[in-house]
Amino acid sequence: MPANVFATCQPPRGIAGGVAALAVILSLAAPGILALAQTASPAGAVSLEQAIALAVTGPALEIARIQLAGAKLDFERAMADNLLSGSPLAEQMARNELRRAEHDFRESHFQAVSSVVGAYLGVLTASNGVRVAELQQRIAEAALDAAQEKARAGMLGPLDLEDARHAARTAQQDLAEARISLEEAVGQLAAALGYPETMPSVDALQLPQDLPRLPVLDTDEAVAAALTRSDLMTWHDEAVDIARKQLQQAQAEQAPAMDVTAREQAVQSAELQRRQARLDLERSVRSALARAATAARRLELAEAAVRLEQQRLDAVRQQQQAGLKTAQAVMQAEVAALQAHRGYLTAVQEYLTRLVELRRLLGEEPGLGPSTAEAMGVATGEAGSTR
Repeated sequence: MPANVFATCQPPRGIAGGVAALAVILSLAAPGILALAQTASPAGAVSLEQAIALAVTGPALEIARIQLAGAKLDFERAMADNLLSGSPLAEQMARNELRRAEHDFRESHFQAVSSVVGAYLGVLTASNGVRVAELQQRIAEAALDAAQEKARAGMLGPLDLEDARHAARTAQQDLAEARISLEEAVGQLAAALGYPETMPSVDALQLPQDLPRLPVLDTDEAVAAALTRSDLMTWHDEAVDIARKQLQQAQAEQAPAMDVTAREQAVQSAELQRRQARLDLERSVRSALARAATAARRLELAEAAVRLEQQRLDAVRQQQQAGLKTAQAVMQAEVAALQAHRGYLTAVQEYLTRLVELRRLLGEEPGLGPSTAEAMGVATGEAGSTR
């Protein structure tokens, strides 16, 4: 492992000040991965933002766009059918159906963003795992060489020598499994990106320099904001209004008693669904806000662990130069530093995933990659036309 592998690592200084992620691009360690992950731009890094943009404006959301286009055609057909009668209720029903389709697309958009975040960080974590496994194999092989030397000198028994051989074989197997995990992670990223024609190479992936901050909201403010902005709650509100108007229409037309009863039940059902959706949203927002705050604190702890292990690694290297530590001790410290970095990668993944979920519930944009309107393939000013 190069002595300056962590030279570009500048641990972030905390969420509140704008988190700066570790600027490390993990090198490709597993043979055969290049065949699976072809480089999109040979010498260019592919940021998380770029990966998300590739997914949500490309094949990952193509099915959702087709479904939304179908909903828009249904809306236009319903509006055309309503030209002669000019029924306000029919128009309201058609617009509410389109609103639900737009909501479903927004949900698909957020799901795509979360999938890319998880898969992208998963590749970085798996690549880190390969680096760790390679170092641990080197350590085990060095220990086996030392054990064989001692055995030849009559200083080590056969059982201890066999233990060293077993440890070396185990490390070799762990490395093989780590490489498989990396290939699987690359495959998951390809799926999250919608299986594009070209894939970025593993060593082209990098963490963002600045992670987005948590919104400064207390729980009550977050719940109020979510209820105000929620397109799903807007849909439920209108569904209740439509059900009530349909009941009034049935009563005005002196419809059969069974039809009126059915309309009354439809109103009750719509009201109960709206109430349940409201309670679900309130509970989800409270939980998401708490989990995001916890993830932010976990991220700060992971940053501190990286700094600590880097300092320990620097100290061990200085001791080695002074003749106080062996090369194996340095490799052990390098393993610990890489493992701390893996913990940081996991913390970043959790934090971004929790933040995206919180923003979804608050009715905001994901904050990573294109907006929902851009993902739809329409101008921003045309978005939300059913509101």
